[in-house]
Amino acid sequence: MMEVNFDASGDYVENINFVDNASEEQIALLQNQIQEQQKQLSDLEQQQMEKELDDYYAQLEEDRQKEEEAQAKADAEASLEDEAQTESESEQEEDTEAFEEEEPAEQTVSQEQAIQLVRDQQGISEDSPLLVEYDHLDDSGNYIIHVYESVVDNEETGEGHTATQGWYQVSPSDGAITDVTVDGY
Repeated sequence: MMEVNFDASGDYVENINFVDNASEEQIALLQNQIQEQQKQLSDLEQQQMEKELDDYYAQLEEDRQKEEEAQAKADAEASLEDEAQTESESEQEEDTEAFEEEEPAEQTVSQEQAIQLVRDQQGISEDSPLLVEYDHLDDSGNYIIHVYESVVDNEETGEGHTATQGWYQVSPSDGAITDVTVDGY
């Protein structure tokens, strides 16, 4: 039987006599109990580590599967975009071919006539500092006429810039004029 003693402050004091008087058999029994408890604790710790590792590997596998699914989804979307792009390109080629096969609209207005129509509409005389020039054909085949002034910034070198007054679209079939300045050619 073991005696438990406390000192005046209430702290536990080990009964040294009990340990000194214990038999070797009792000591061996206590040591075996301590080793068994340590082994059980070690087994529990090992089980806990194995569970944590299993959980970690399960999480890694879940993350890998999610990544594969996301990649497969991205690949599918990219494939759909590629198909849509290819389809769009083939439609554009068909539209271009159809446009090229159409009979060209009968041009009753030449470039020079388009320039004169814009001059007349805007009241720009031949001796005006404003220049009226053909620039290009737009996607619909209309003339784009540029009205601008050439401004000299340095009289010695002749360097300068242009000051655009407007852009005009002229239909080659009927001479209709549309102000397209806001389109910013």
